[in-house]
Amino acid sequence: MQKIQFMFIISLVFAIIVTIFALTNANPVVINLIFYKFEASQALIIFISAALGAIIVTSLGLIKHIKLKSKIKTLHKENEELSTKLQNLLDEMNTNKMQKHESDSSSIEEEIGAIHND
Repeated sequence: MQKIQFMFIISLVFAIIVTIFALTNANPVVINLIFYKFEASQALIIFISAALGAIIVTSLGLIKHIKLKSKIKTLHKENEELSTKLQNLLDEMNTNKMQKHESDSSSIEEEIGAIHND
């Protein structure tokens, strides 16, 4: 079972527990919001609180996910640039080796030619 499926099942179980808890506590209660007072069902308050909590957690998770995606994109771009730079350096190194080998070969040929002329 994948992690996402497991978390979804846990979320459903938690939602069922919250629902049962809210329905068993359906009495009206007085709510004090700073300067405002109102009466509402305790079940409704529990549902609203759970929903707001879920929205906040989802929002924070989404923000973190977006930041990580951005970081991954930046790192992929940097990785491609470094790979290109590495390939260019390797090509340059191989070219230098070939040029050195050619100059060494021509020096040896000149020495051999000089020995034959003597």
